[in-house]
Amino acid sequence: MDGSDQPRFKVPNVGGFDARKVYGVKSDGPQYVDYTKRQGRSADGQVFFLTGSAWLMGVVGGSMYGLQEGLRNSAGMSARLRMTTILNATGRRGSSYSTKLGSGMFVYTMTDMIVKEIPALVGIPLEINREYGQPLLSGFCAGALYKSLRGPRAAVIAGGIGAGLSLVFSQAQAVIFNK
Repeated sequence: MDGSDQPRFKVPNVGGFDARKVYGVKSDGPQYVDYTKRQGRSADGQVFFLTGSAWLMGVVGGSMYGLQEGLRNSAGMSARLRMTTILNATGRRGSSYSTKLGSGMFVYTMTDMIVKEIPALVGIPLEINREYGQPLLSGFCAGALYKSLRGPRAAVIAGGIGAGLSLVFSQAQAVIFNK
């Protein structure tokens, strides 16, 4: 087949179309992206990234724990029954831990966004120390909200744990990314 039996499509003549005018480019030279002003992720991008990362860590960590649990509980069983026990334990722990870590991180990122943005949007002159105060407040709110249905005592304890984890997370992030 030489391709002569294929239909030919003709591109219509669009005339003197100049894309530079459409996109507002003022010069004929190359346009460069300025990388000196690094802004990081947007708020919704950070929510998706941190929630997905926490979920993935929960899957991996829970599956490793489930593997160890399955190996320990299946000692002395036949190979087929042992494999079933290991797979059940791995799936049960992996899905459980991933759900807990993913939803916890989602609640934390949303409360962190609220603590950062809402006072300025509402017009409340609230000054929070960005290095220590914001992570502590965000972590406390996230932990308390996460365990709020278990009662006030559990919510306060979870809030304290959340505040500590949030402070450690923010300080580690500052060291890793040189903020």
